[in-house]
Amino acid sequence: MKIQRQRGFSLVELMISLVIGIILVYGAVRLLVDSRNTQRASESTASVQEIATYALAVLEPDVRLASYWGKTNRADLVGGATASTSSRSALDTVVVGNCGVNFTVDLAQYVQATDAAYGLACAAQSYVADTDVLVVRHASAEVTTLAAGVLQLQSGPLRGQLITDGARPTGYGAPPATVTHDVEVNAYYVGALANNVDGQPQWALRRKRLTSVGGAPTIIDEEVVRGVQDLQVELGFDTSSDGAADVYVNPGSEPATGLLVAVRLSLLVVSEERDQGHVETTAYTLANHTHAAYSDSRHRRVVVKTLALRNPAV
Repeated sequence: MKIQRQRGFSLVELMISLVIGIILVYGAVRLLVDSRNTQRASESTASVQEIATYALAVLEPDVRLASYWGKTNRADLVGGATASTSSRSALDTVVVGNCGVNFTVDLAQYVQATDAAYGLACAAQSYVADTDVLVVRHASAEVTTLAAGVLQLQSGPLRGQLITDGARPTGYGAPPATVTHDVEVNAYYVGALANNVDGQPQWALRRKRLTSVGGAPTIIDEEVVRGVQDLQVELGFDTSSDGAADVYVNPGSEPATGLLVAVRLSLLVVSEERDQGHVETTAYTLANHTHAAYSDSRHRRVVVKTLALRNPAV
C-alpha cells in the first residue's frame, strides 16, 4: 500500500494567516472602541440637554410668576410689604437665615439681579465668580391654608396683608372673599461642588429659598441641578408703554424710565465626565460674560430663554 504524504502549512502561509487574523482583530477592536466613543459622546450630549431642560423647567415658571400677589396683584396695596431701603420690618425680623434687610418682604422688587457678584447677606455655597444672581418674589400659584410659621399673603380684590401667625387678619373675610397664598422668594446662583468627577471640577445651579423650618420662616440653601457652570441675566424693560420689552440690559444698567416686563436667562451647561474624543474649539459668550475655549474634553452648551412676566407691576 502506498502511503500518501501529508503536507502542513508553509511558513509563508502561516505568516499570511497571522497577518489576516491581526487585521481582523484590530478591525473588531477599533469598531468596538469607535462604537463606545460614539455612545459616550451621545450620552454626554443627551446629559447636557437634560440638565438644560430641567434647569429651565425650574426657572421658567418661577420667573413668569414674578409680581403675582393673589387677588390684589398690587404690591403697593399689601400691608407689611417693606422696601429694602427702609428699616427692617417686624415680619422680616423673624426670618431665620435671612439674606438682607427686608429681603423677604420687599414685594415691589419682584425681580432683582446682580451682575457678576453675589452680594446677599446669607452665605453662598462656593459661589462661582463672574456669574449672576437672580432673585424672584411672588405669591404661590396655588391657594394655601393658613399656617403659623409661614410667611403668607392674605388678599382680596382691593388689598392684601402679609402674616406669619397663621391667623386671618381683621377685616378679611373667609374664602372666597379673600384667599391665602404662601410668599415665595428664590435667589438663584451658581456654586462649585466640593467633589470632582473624572478628575474635573463640577458646578451646580443653587438657590436660597424661603420656606418654613421648625415653626419659623427660614431661608434654606439647596441644589437645583448639577451641570450648570454659568448663569447670566438680562432684564427687559418696556420703555414705550406698549407692553413689550424694548431694551435688554445687564443688571445695574437699568434705564431711568420703563417697566420691567421680561427676563432673559443664559445658561452654560456642561457634562460631568470627559469625552476623550471631543475637542473643544468654541469660545462661549453669555450676555456680557465670555468663556475662552476649554481643553478638558467635556461637552458644553449655551441655552438662552427669554421669559415674559405675566404680572408686571403697573
